[in-house]
Amino acid sequence: MIDHLMLFDSEAQAQADAVAGAYFVDGAWRGDVCFAAQQVWRADATTVDPAAGATVTHPLPGWYITIGAAGVLPALRDHPRCVLVVDREAEAAGGPASRRILGGTLAGEDLGSYRIAPLPAGARNPFGTD
Repeated sequence: MIDHLMLFDSEAQAQADAVAGAYFVDGAWRGDVCFAAQQVWRADATTVDPAAGATVTHPLPGWYITIGAAGVLPALRDHPRCVLVVDREAEAAGGPASRRILGGTLAGEDLGSYRIAPLPAGARNPFGTD
């Protein structure tokens, strides 16, 4: 399965998008391929609340959705809102980054510090690089 992580300013913007909006059907995101309203944060930017003794994450701004497909979908991969394209099986197997990370604007970043939740079945955090 190939996961295409998309970043929009809002859910309404995603729904109105010609490509991503095709996955919004009958008033809902397609549950068979979409993980909507995900949070993305950097693990190296978390803090600890000493009063609660809990780790506090600081989600990055925007509205995130992962759209899965059996293969890379060029319309999603090449979309200006696509931030990451990941081969879920290769990621789970821990193969080289060149086989796991297939594109997106975050592909050149230090992906080991990013966290995404919720995750599709078979995916894992972090999306580390070699």
